Amino acid sequence: QIEELMAFSYHKRKASVVVLTGPFVAAPADGNVDDQMMYDDQFDALTEKVSAIVEACKGMKVVVIPSLKDLAAEYVFPQPMFDVDFDNEAILGLGNPSSFLVNNDITVGICTNDILQHIAGTLVEVQADQRLARIPRVAREVIRSRSYYPLVPAHPDAQVDYTLCHHCEFQSTTPDILILPSFLPAFAQKVEGTLVINPGLIRKHNFAEVTIGAGQGLVADRATVEIFKLT
Repeated sequence: QIEELMAFSYHKRKASVVVLTGPFVAAPADGNVDDQMMYDDQFDALTEKVSAIVEACKGMKVVVIPSLKDLAAEYVFPQPMFDVDFDNEAILGLGNPSSFLVNNDITVGICTNDILQHIAGTLVEVQADQRLARIPRVAREVIRSRSYYPLVPAHPDAQVDYTLCHHCEFQSTTPDILILPSFLPAFAQKVEGTLVINPGLIRKHNFAEVTIGAGQGLVADRATVEIFKLT
């Protein structure tokens, strides 16, 4: 799917930045990891493909973020970046969570730990239609706390190392765009002045495209988001 997404992004959509979120090589459904070397080889082969594609796609930059489900990444949150040398300045490897700048003036924050689902699981719903209404409420909790993972105690699947929680805090500024991949339904909404996006999961062929118009106002007011499913 990653090769298809990158080719589509560059040739069909003329994307300037592509954000790839893990898991890239995930554990089998039964959780039985009996040959770590095989999975490491798969990840190495994938990174070589990504590097080759980026080399051919002049002008496109790629950001790579790990997931707790990645067999090639450390199983702790917050996570360091992948231990891999992409040998290409157009590829930026970051930890989970992280933030980065686009065009030197748009701050993008991203966290692949499913904080949306974890917080949503703590909410009590009185009526079925409240399920959709909870999305901005959950995102608002993240933004107001200025933390990519504000839930305490953490969900058991989150693998939070509380001695490293300071790495989960927002940096000096609240992100203009906050990307939170989740099992919850994909969405894009303006929350507390931030454009919050759940693009869905790449392994389910889901992704989001963000187009930002010119101007000086809030990025959330200048942005158009389309959520796709590659088939």
